[in-house]
Amino acid sequence: MSEITKAALDEAVRAHIADEHDDSLAASWVLIAERVPLDGDDGHSHVVDVVPDGQSAVTTMGLAYFLAQRRSVGSITDD
Repeated sequence: MSEITKAALDEAVRAHIADEHDDSLAASWVLIAERVPLDGDDGHSHVVDVVPDGQSAVTTMGLAYFLAQRRSVGSITDD
């Protein structure tokens, strides 16, 4: 991912959090996406994660674990 794209993604995530949650700051974040190859690749899906530069692996794994736990009990909402 280019530095320009990373910077734009970071700015967008932080702006979204501030807009949706009364000017709150996003202290850390992780974007997790599933890539499904359509061009005769290996036939498997792949998880792709993106984090802001400088964020520790411990923070990133903690956020991913937190999300996985919430998904497993069905408590994620759109609020």
